Amino acid sequence: LGKVDAKYAIALEIAAGARMQCIVTDNDEDAARAIEYLKKRDLGRVTFLPLNRMQNRPLFKALPKTEGIIDYAINLVSYSQRFDSAFWYVFGDTVVVANLDIARKLIGKFRMVTLEGELIERAGAITGGSSKSRFKFAVSEEEKIKKIAEEIAIYESKRLEITRREA
Repeated sequence: LGKVDAKYAIALEIAAGARMQCIVTDNDEDAARAIEYLKKRDLGRVTFLPLNRMQNRPLFKALPKTEGIIDYAINLVSYSQRFDSAFWYVFGDTVVVANLDIARKLIGKFRMVTLEGELIERAGAITGGSSKSRFKFAVSEEEKIKKIAEEIAIYESKRLEITRREA
């Protein structure tokens, strides 16, 4: 649903974390039906982001004009305005900074992520090391996403056809 410049990909993948696994739905009714489907087939749990119920993001406070502060993470993603509330849920007010030295000076003021992927929580926790994230914003993922979207459209068409026959 979103595209990012390659130089920010690692930072944004880390900032998003497990929330990149969330599934965006048009409304809470679709989410509820999908949850029932998962329950009936014992397929696990998923977090859905129903666009009709997601909260709009608040206004951000201005970032200090300090070298090494890049921007709020959400501002570094290109996406349709329709998905603003979903991206707000994923990124919140996380700030992308150049490196850990910059972040350490700002601990307590922001939730931050560095370009190399260190995550610094406002409360002071720092997470870092090597990472092999499963979910990526990389351009190579775009084809996979298109294929999945096509499959979803096919299944939705089949579902509508079955619904019409039953009616």
